[in-house]
Amino acid sequence: MSGSGPVGVERNRVLAAGAVALVAFVVVATVVADRDAAPSDPRYFRADAAVPAEFQPLIVEAGTACPESEHVTPLLVAAILKATSDFDADLDDPATHENGIARWTQSMLREYLPAGERTELPAPPFPPEVSIPALGEFLCRHTSEAAGHPRGPELGLAFGFRTSVVRGEETFGTEAVWTGDSAYLSRVEQALADYRP
Repeated sequence: MSGSGPVGVERNRVLAAGAVALVAFVVVATVVADRDAAPSDPRYFRADAAVPAEFQPLIVEAGTACPESEHVTPLLVAAILKATSDFDADLDDPATHENGIARWTQSMLREYLPAGERTELPAPPFPPEVSIPALGEFLCRHTSEAAGHPRGPELGLAFGFRTSVVRGEETFGTEAVWTGDSAYLSRVEQALADYRP
């Protein structure tokens, strides 16, 4: 018989070990995939929205920081982060001095930190725990200024945030010209459509 004798026994052992290794690989791969594709909070995002689970609590916190503003939402915060950095928390752009998941510059970030934290900034790239709540603070402070944007308040806030960081000063309105505005706003708009419940 093919499975008998020393050679057959050894071959069966090798096959069994291979099967065990394959099962272990599939289990590990499934666990990793499930972790990375954790379902999004259905109150704010589509169930299949590709918003990294590790950042969702911070995004929800930032997007609900001013409930009186109907346009500052976790959905908008997530869309801005997607369009700005593709959720890259380690982003470092020495050419523009923009860092972290929201591409803050040090001088702009300082303005949107809690008052007691403005004297000593963390080293770039700024951690998400700092960058994302500061983005929420920015949006909350400027919600009324974005209301008249020709493409709507959500895109007005997104545009105001990005142009302010690029220019190094708070910038809103039609005079806020920035060469990357069209592509950036298209990315924000696409992310809003992809994530909206």
